[in-house]
Amino acid sequence: MYPSAIRLPDSDGNLPLHLAFATNSKNVSAFLLQEYPDASTQANTTGDLPMEYHPCRGRRVATMIEFEAKLKAAELKAKAALAQLERERTENERRINAAEMELHSIVQGLERIHSDGQQRLRQLNEQRYASF
Repeated sequence: MYPSAIRLPDSDGNLPLHLAFATNSKNVSAFLLQEYPDASTQANTTGDLPMEYHPCRGRRVATMIEFEAKLKAAELKAKAALAQLERERTENERRINAAEMELHSIVQGLERIHSDGQQRLRQLNEQRYASF
């Protein structure tokens, strides 16, 4: 049977290399790769390569999942912060508009006072000159 057995998949499509990686059998994995290097690129029925069965692969996947979760949390936090900034911007624009309207009203009032003062000053000057 040997050496052709290293090329025969089981019912799930796993080659001996899949199983060697799954059990972290370094010597067996090295031997199988030496005898059948193309096994490293042969996927099983679920599409998994032998290397994906290595225990370190599981830790990398867990790390990637944790990273993706942290990334998603950071994204949500950034979106919340952006929404808060947008609310603050809207509120600041409202306050600026209100302050501009109040300032415009004050300027109009000062212009009326100035106009009334000039008119009163003309009247006083006319009265003073009329008495001569």
